[in-house]
Order: sequence, then structure tokens, then C-alpha cells
Amino acid sequence: MRKKGRVGAGTKAFRPSPLLFKMTLRGIVKLHQFGPRGWEFITEDGDHYELIGGDPGLYRDGIRAVVTGRIREDLMSAANLGPILEVDTFKQEEN
Repeated sequence: MRKKGRVGAGTKAFRPSPLLFKMTLRGIVKLHQFGPRGWEFITEDGDHYELIGGDPGLYRDGIRAVVTGRIREDLMSAANLGPILEVDTFKQEEN
């Protein structure tokens, strides 16, 4: 027999996935060499992200860039540098 109760009881409110939203950030690419190696993106506001994807030209230590991509909450990393930013496009800026 079916229990009676509130409709939708125990369900979470709808929260759109961040995979749907692109963001554009400006900052510096850094190679993190301690422990598991990884590429870190440090924004002008001081936020840290771990980079994945994108063009191989982005992966040069110390370059300034504007990157467009998505935060991937469904992925984990051994480097643990911050939220994972999957890069769609980037543009290198002059230092």
C-alpha cells in the first residue's frame, strides 16, 4: 500500500547544473609541481582553478590569459588545486 504524505516530500529543490553555464576568467597559468603535477589558473581576484582541456598552447607556465569554460563538479583530481575548470577557448594576453 502506498504511504500518504506531502507531494514531493524528501526531494531536493531544482538546482541547475553548472555544466550548463560558461564563464570567462582572466588570470595567470601556473604549473603546480608539488605532489601530483597539475596546471593551476589563478584569477585576478585570487581564485584558484585546476585546468583541463583546451588548446595545448594554454599550458605554458606564467602566461596571462583569458579563458572561457565550465566548472566540472562531476570530476575529481589528485592534485586538488581547486575547482576543475574545463577550458573551451583561451586568448593569451601580453604580460
